[in-house]
Amino acid sequence: MNGLIDVGLFDQITDDIIYEHVYDLYTNHKPRDDQHLGYINKSKTTINISCADNDLTIKQSLTSLSSNTQASSTGFVCWQTSSFLVDWILTDPKCPFYKSFAEKQDLSILEMGAGVSGVAVSLLGPRVKNYVASDQKHILKLLKENFSNNVPTNKFSSETISSDNSNKTHPKIDIIEYDWEHPMQAVP
Repeated sequence: MNGLIDVGLFDQITDDIIYEHVYDLYTNHKPRDDQHLGYINKSKTTINISCADNDLTIKQSLTSLSSNTQASSTGFVCWQTSSFLVDWILTDPKCPFYKSFAEKQDLSILEMGAGVSGVAVSLLGPRVKNYVASDQKHILKLLKENFSNNVPTNKFSSETISSDNSNKTHPKIDIIEYDWEHPMQAVP
């Protein structure tokens, strides 16, 4: 299939059954109580997590999270769902994306709303041909810092992140601004 995902593996959800599907997900597939879909830890500015046999150190901005400014965002902390999703993709052969990442196919990924943690770009980015993580401008500095602290600079090339590598055979990983709340005001 050369880098394509077989969407036939997914259940088709039509408008007339969407509410039943959401109810089924919530009641039959919800995480255990100790695996809520909230923050990993919103009391520490630096946290350590393990995901898919990788250890990451993540800086969060608790002051920006609780700020009353327009730049306040839930993206300033690491969410459990990020690590759950990436762990599922990289470790569960039943995941429809598992084979694509296990075989290091020539995928191009665009992540919207990456947040400061950079879990997905740090662990999935080095496994694909191109990876672009995007978020709002006020998130980018800490996102780039977390990515740089967790991925060796010789493992990727980039136009937006400091890298020791210009090797075109390594994954190209970029972190860019995209404000989905005000898309017409985005910087070209």
